[in-house]
Amino acid sequence: MSNILVVAADTTCARIFKATTSKGPLEEKEVLVHPENRLSEKDLISDRKGSTFSSHGSGRSSYSKHTDTKDQGTKEFIKEINDYLMKLETNNEFKQLIIIAAPKLLGALKKQLNSGLQKRITYELNKNIAKLNADEIRMHLPKYLARTDL
Repeated sequence: MSNILVVAADTTCARIFKATTSKGPLEEKEVLVHPENRLSEKDLISDRKGSTFSSHGSGRSSYSKHTDTKDQGTKEFIKEINDYLMKLETNNEFKQLIIIAAPKLLGALKKQLNSGLQKRITYELNKNIAKLNADEIRMHLPKYLARTDL
C-alpha cells in the first residue's frame, strides 16, 4: 500500500500517481481521460439553434437555451475523478492525498470530494502541469511528500 496519492489534473485528463516513500519518485498508477473537453463548443453541440415564428409579422427568429456544454463536461469529469478516488479510499489504498490541478478545476474538484477525501488532502497546488512527465511533476512538489502529523 502506498501512503501517498498524487492527482495531477486538467479538464481533459487526470493522472493518478503513487509515491512509495515520502522523498521518492512518483509512479503513475492510472490515467482518467475526458477527451470531450478537447473539442470546441461548436463540435460538442450537434444540432443547430431552434427557430420559431415571430408573433409580429411573418419572420422567423432563432432561439437557444444558453448552456455551457464544456462546463457540464467538466462537472461530469470531476465526478468521475471523485468516484475513482472514493474507490481507492474504500479499499484503503492511500492515507494522504496531494492534488495538483488547473486553477478553475482545483476549487471545483475539492468541492466535489467527500469529507473523507477532503481530510486526506495534505497538499494542493493550483497549477496546470498534468501534461508534464512524472519527474517534472515531482519537482513542483515539496521535498517530503508525507505529513507525519496525521
